[in-house]
Amino acid sequence: MLTVAEPCPLVGMEPWYGGRESLEQMDQEVQRRARELTKKTADSLKRKGFKIDTAIRQGDPRSEIVDEAEKWKADLIVLGSHGYTGIKRLLLGSVASSVVSDAPCSVEIVRQKKKKPR
Repeated sequence: MLTVAEPCPLVGMEPWYGGRESLEQMDQEVQRRARELTKKTADSLKRKGFKIDTAIRQGDPRSEIVDEAEKWKADLIVLGSHGYTGIKRLLLGSVASSVVSDAPCSVEIVRQKKKKPR
């Protein structure tokens, strides 16, 4: 199981403003949450009888997922999708689409069920 945490982009902040420290704190929080999510998910899968190896990487999810799949000689990548369409997809990009195009193996895209309107 691989979790990829994308680093916060460095924006043009003046060094005396203190912005860089805030970004570093945000990166640390993202890394902490990635570790928690990975442990929780791996523990759940282990309880169901799966043998799990975990890794946490920082970087561009598109390339990190494909690189790890090549290293692990993966047979299948299972990847969640936010289901963005239109302008959101154009602006935010699609990790799933990129991985499907570049992966060395099959890719299964899992989407969250839509909530029924009340």
